[in-house]
Order: sequence, then structure tokens, then C-alpha cells
Amino acid sequence: MIPHVAKATGVYLNSMLATMEVRRAGYEEAILLTSEGFVADGPGENIFVVRGGVLYTPDLATSILPGITRGVVIELALGLGLDIEERDVDLYEAAGADDSGDVFGLLCAGRGAGPTAWEWRGPPCPAR
Repeated sequence: MIPHVAKATGVYLNSMLATMEVRRAGYEEAILLTSEGFVADGPGENIFVVRGGVLYTPDLATSILPGITRGVVIELALGLGLDIEERDVDLYEAAGADDSGDVFGLLCAGRGAGPTAWEWRGPPCPAR
């Protein structure tokens, strides 16, 4: 597996393969996972989960690109009074697949498209 941060050197192979795979399956965008199965990023964007006044995003230790847009989203969230937690994000969290009843949002932000709220329209998460 090529580290996600390798995008900084122009190696977009993981992103291109993921995009081709999801498009063949009829979806618009992929969510790339770490080798441990946690959310890393999308092919061209960072991923944030908003729940209960907290913005969750994968830690830079997952080898995601520490982009300018990611920093701006975190700065804006702090300005809005949200707490920020950089940690492992489970795919179930990203899909909103829990029974907490908390307000939920999935935000994907990259320079090319700007911040975009996603609606989970993929297949159900596999059983844990």
C-alpha cells in the first residue's frame, strides 16, 4: 500500500484506483481506509465527521496529507466553538451507523471541490 501522504509527491495511484473502482460500482466518491481499517481520506479530500458539537478527523499519523484546506476547516470549526478530535475514525462513524441519535454530518474538504457535505449512499457497512 502506498501511504496516503504520498500524494504530495504526485503519486496518486491509490486515489485513481479507488475512484475507478467506485465509479464502476455506481458511486461518486471513495473513502480510503488505513491498513487497520480506519478512515484515512478521500481521493482528493480530507474527511471530517461532525457529531454532538465535536469535529472528528483522522490524525496525521494515518499518513493523510496535511493540507491547507484541512487546516482551514479545523480553524473554522474552532471558531464556531466545536471541539476537535484528531483520532482513528471508524467507518461506522463516517457512515453515521450508530444509534446515538446525535446530530451527524460528514464533511469532505479538498482544494478542488471545496467543502462538501456528503450523504452516505453506499452499501451498508459490513458487520463488525
